[in-house]
Parts: sequence; C-alpha cells; structure tokens
Amino acid sequence: MMDKLQEYTGHHISVMVDGGEVFTGQLLTFDGDVLVLHDIVDSRGNKGKELLVSISNVLWVIRED
Repeated sequence: MMDKLQEYTGHHISVMVDGGEVFTGQLLTFDGDVLVLHDIVDSRGNKGKELLVSISNVLWVIRED
C-alpha cells in the first residue's frame, strides 16, 4: 500500500473513512500512521484546508486524476 500511496502523492484522491464519510483532496504526504490531504471537500460539500486522517480508519482510496 505504501508504494501505491507514493504514486498518489501530489494527485487528487478520495478516501472513505470509518463511519462512511468521503473526503476528496490532494494527497500532500503520508507515513505509516496518517494521510495528509490539502484543499479537501467532504461528501456534503463542506470545504477545508487540510485533513489528517489515520490510515487505520481508511476503508478505501481512489485516485481521481
């Protein structure tokens, strides 16, 4: 998974987290514990500057571009 996330760095991705919420944004960086997304939008249209999400809470990841 880490190799694939390295390929996704700098690209727009969508992630679904526990609880069913989906976030879309540019993957800035990651490590073994967290993903950091920039210029995010959630599934309800709410916008934010950055999101830190625990990798253990991510159910799936889609590369958008």
